[in-house]
Amino acid sequence: GYGLFNKPNGIVWQGLNGARDAINKVHNTYENRNQLLSYAVSYDHKLAFQHWRADTVERGGSKRAQSIEGLGLVCFNEHLQIRDIYTFVMQDYPLRHNKLRGAN
Repeated sequence: GYGLFNKPNGIVWQGLNGARDAINKVHNTYENRNQLLSYAVSYDHKLAFQHWRADTVERGGSKRAQSIEGLGLVCFNEHLQIRDIYTFVMQDYPLRHNKLRGAN
């Protein structure tokens, strides 16, 4: 399953299709400039951690939304295949329009 924790927009959990829809809506509306700030991997625990920052600009325009930072956690199974992905936004999310929210 894919977990997206986006409390300001009321999104607490989404399945794979909901997560894909939310990501596609953002990419169709905004030009994203992402930066990986740090990461860590634990083979023993089958986990990967990432700390990232994203800057967004509306497509076809120059209006810039505020930067957001987040944490990601990727869980692997015993065969090192992705089992779960969780994303936690650390700041208020700038995309408040209903059409940009994930499927409920």
